[in-house]
Amino acid sequence: MSTVKIAPVIGRASSLVGSISEMKEKFFSVAQAALYIGAALSFFDLVCDVAKVLEFRRTGRTQSANATIITIALSMFFQMLLVYVQNMKQIKRIIF
Repeated sequence: MSTVKIAPVIGRASSLVGSISEMKEKFFSVAQAALYIGAALSFFDLVCDVAKVLEFRRTGRTQSANATIITIALSMFFQMLLVYVQNMKQIKRIIF
């Protein structure tokens, strides 16, 4: 008699596990899409900044162009520093 009561519970638990794994897959695919969209937007922002620098140079506004170049360089430096700090353990493991 107890096996009859347990069988439906086991069936529901396995379907729950299946739905959880499906939810994880969907979440990771959404997270990956957000990652790629964010990377694409960042790249296109850099392209726009470079176009603006070229426009500043063409119109003779070299101070504005230089200021934009400095902000781009500082932003990239801090991003690389952040990546280094976040991955310091893996970098040390690879190098040493």
